Amino acid sequence: MTYYKCRKCLYERKIFRDMKNHININKTCIKDLSCLNLSNDEILIMTLIPFINNQQNINFDIIKNFKYTYLNKDLLFDELYNIDKTKQKLCKYCNTCFTKIQDLKTHIIMECFEKDMERKNTPKQKIQNIENINIYNNCNIEKNNITNIIINIEKPIPFNEQWDISKMSELDKSHLMLSQLMYTHLLKEILKNNNNLNVIIDQEKGFGVVYQDDFQKYIKMEIKEIISNSMEKLKKNLLDINSELKNNVFLDKYILDYKTKEINNKYNCYKNNEETQKKVNDCIADIFDKKKEDSLKIMSNITENNINDYGF
Repeated sequence: MTYYKCRKCLYERKIFRDMKNHININKTCIKDLSCLNLSNDEILIMTLIPFINNQQNINFDIIKNFKYTYLNKDLLFDELYNIDKTKQKLCKYCNTCFTKIQDLKTHIIMECFEKDMERKNTPKQKIQNIENINIYNNCNIEKNNITNIIINIEKPIPFNEQWDISKMSELDKSHLMLSQLMYTHLLKEILKNNNNLNVIIDQEKGFGVVYQDDFQKYIKMEIKEIISNSMEKLKKNLLDINSELKNNVFLDKYILDYKTKEINNKYNCYKNNEETQKKVNDCIADIFDKKKEDSLKIMSNITENNINDYGF
């Protein structure tokens, strides 16, 4: 049995034309998180190569370096359509002859089309609008060339580091300590700061992605692990705030001593009580989910793919 499967959303079709139409209607295709580390070229090729007896003939070592296939996908679609229409079995690029039409199409997708597009150098990379460009006063301008330009792209704090709570006022911190929902209220305050938007979750699939660093960008992580790490960081933030407020004239020192115990007790209850853990996990996941769109905008600024490609 032969069929096509969209690598983005696992949509299946038996006819190439139907899959082509699906690819061209981007709004209906939701990208699964398992594709996060794949380029647009890899996703397109894995979608265009059919499954034959539940297997695909793909050399992943080759396609991971492709740069021009996705940018010229309309030309590729036309090429594949002409092959089906004329029933040709000879590659126009390298004159290799094939016994099956599908073998020729696979050959062109995997080899000749990319090489031809690279040779012609036809694609024009889209120039992204980059904000926050700071030019030092000592920039040297010669012959219309600008040097010493620093480009600052907004990046979140790596997830394995503490969140930034510097924007919280002393009054906000005081109100927080008097709340019975310290952990969730603190997280909501934390996520008001774009620098802290380093988590994107998919509640239905049970996992998400977190910003790791400049090199790895985003990595996949189970929601349970994300929330467990988040609770540990929130505990530290709360204890730090509590210590800071002990010099605050508005709050009694005895109240803050009691709050220190409450912070630790709530965390221990979360760690040791499964029912509490489930309720907390659902609550924290909902808070992260409400900031998903803002987090995705930041993700799109620091990755090669655009926001729609991530399918949230």
